[in-house]
Amino acid sequence: MLVPDTFRRAVAAYEREDLAKTERFCKTTLKSQPGYFDALHLLAVTQSRRGFPAAAMVCFDKALALRPANPDLLNNRGSTLSQLGRRDEALASYDKALSLRPDYPDAHKNRGCVLMDLKRYDEALVSYGKALVFFPDNVEFINNLGRALTRLKRFEEALSCFDDALALAPEYIDALINRGVAFKGLARLDAALDSYDQALALRADDIDALVNHADVLNVLKRYQEALEDYDRALARYPGRGEIHVAYASTLGRLGRFDEALRRYDEAIAYNSDPVDTAVNRSYTLTAADRLDEALAEADRALAMSQESAAAHNARGFALMQMERLAEAGACYRRAVEIQTDFFAAKWNLGYLALLAGDFAEGWREYESRRWQEGTSWTKLDGPEWQGQAPAGKTLLFYVEQGFGDTIQFARFVRVAADMGAKVILGVYTPLAALLRNAAGNPVITLHGERTPPYDAHLPLMSMPYVLGLDEASIASAPPYLNAEPERVAAWKQRLPQAKFRIGIAWQGSASISGRAIPLKLFARLSDMPGTVLVSLQKSDGLEQLAELPPGMRVETLGPDFDAGPDAFLDTAAVMMNLDLIITCDTAIAHLAGGLGRPVWIVLKRVPDWRWMMDRSDSPWYPTARLFRCKSDDRWEEPMEEIARALTALIGA
Repeated sequence: MLVPDTFRRAVAAYEREDLAKTERFCKTTLKSQPGYFDALHLLAVTQSRRGFPAAAMVCFDKALALRPANPDLLNNRGSTLSQLGRRDEALASYDKALSLRPDYPDAHKNRGCVLMDLKRYDEALVSYGKALVFFPDNVEFINNLGRALTRLKRFEEALSCFDDALALAPEYIDALINRGVAFKGLARLDAALDSYDQALALRADDIDALVNHADVLNVLKRYQEALEDYDRALARYPGRGEIHVAYASTLGRLGRFDEALRRYDEAIAYNSDPVDTAVNRSYTLTAADRLDEALAEADRALAMSQESAAAHNARGFALMQMERLAEAGACYRRAVEIQTDFFAAKWNLGYLALLAGDFAEGWREYESRRWQEGTSWTKLDGPEWQGQAPAGKTLLFYVEQGFGDTIQFARFVRVAADMGAKVILGVYTPLAALLRNAAGNPVITLHGERTPPYDAHLPLMSMPYVLGLDEASIASAPPYLNAEPERVAAWKQRLPQAKFRIGIAWQGSASISGRAIPLKLFARLSDMPGTVLVSLQKSDGLEQLAELPPGMRVETLGPDFDAGPDAFLDTAAVMMNLDLIITCDTAIAHLAGGLGRPVWIVLKRVPDWRWMMDRSDSPWYPTARLFRCKSDDRWEEPMEEIARALTALIGA
């Protein structure tokens, strides 16, 4: 059959990327020859590329009726079915193409992409691997293999793929972005930012690079910089609703709740996913302590999709803050039923169980923190310790979270030592000096250093789970931290003289809500005869010292107070010379408790899990007394209670 001139012109237009003319010439050809296969096939491909997949499918099916065993047609048809969201049919089309031509790399690659959309990552990995067999130097295929490995959390292998792709094509932006995702999975956040920066140097307005860059900045709590990334992205793509949602969530983290809620409204106007938007809006309303509205927003998300695990999780989070703990637990369990690998919901279940004093379920579910998205764990040689008798063995425990968590769980070094183990404790540099003298005499190794030989390892915060510890076994622990005697003596001379010296800390990290008491609320304590307030505060909240009410006095300890690279050495020494420490929920509370010093801890209505609910004591620290907000997190209530208790104590 002679090739019509109109079809020749269609092919030429397609090669020039002039898709409108390609479509016009194909249609002209088909008017005179309705059964011309090549014109039907090219028209279908062109319509699919132009964003008209439904029209393309009509042409594909007509062409398929003419040549049902054409692998190229079946491959291209599969891509259009995927575009329409008909992924199972797309897989069937690719499988048919591959049954006719097993060595068809594009069909293997396309099949892998559909499997990725279906979250069948192991199968996608196989398909991408088969594509690479035929074209081992194809950078797109190598990049896709790395994407599948990333989804499987095999981050080191994924990095090797992206490095291979970049060795072949140094300016391959997709590989640079995906390499950043793998670095983030390994918690190598600076390396992730660098990879995104390289991508942005090549294409300053690349949407994926900007959004991923902002995502890492959010993890680093560099929220203002994240907003700048979103601004750049929205300047180029103002209609991307999902970016407005991310922007709003970051505003919420900054405490700019009204702005965040307005931004969610804009996201809806730009066709953001309504369920995802409602879920994020619920979290923001919870952070703003607008709990009834937060619950209503989660319910609205569930009205749109009862099978949304994220919506059930958000609902549980609001209910937990409302102290409706049983209902919150039901929501978290439903989220896990829907999505078995929803580790954030499993972690919430653990958090809730520990908050309620259920240590057995709490420690079990708390282990899910290790698999949450965005977390990564140090990969160490050798087995993890499972709690078996360690006599004569060397165990390596390593820290994972903040200063307070590390100080709290350092008590378990002595537990392992009493079982006969030699303990190595892996810590970040600021806490090394403090913990070097902890009970159990651990050998300290620093993050990034070569680790001494050991027989088994474990994250420090997994010890209660591995050992099956309950409240009674935790409560029986005596003080386990020590202050340096010489430093204690030096501070004894420097501290102001008074009948009753009280160390105070009024604010934790500014990025964590519910841990900041206005300093002025300590004024009544400073008025009590014979008392002196001594500031133990570092960094956040120090500006309030310049705004004290008339007559209120707080002693500060000078610029050299804990000014070196070692954290808390001076604080520990000062605490040994104080009669009482009063603090919000910060590392100061854990340090005082670990030293066995009397400490009063002021908590919001629904506190962190370790303080549990509705009790004034703590199994973690026998010398601690807890004072709680009764309603709406009004700090005046517990501070009034503290004033009365302090009056009675000083009088006694």
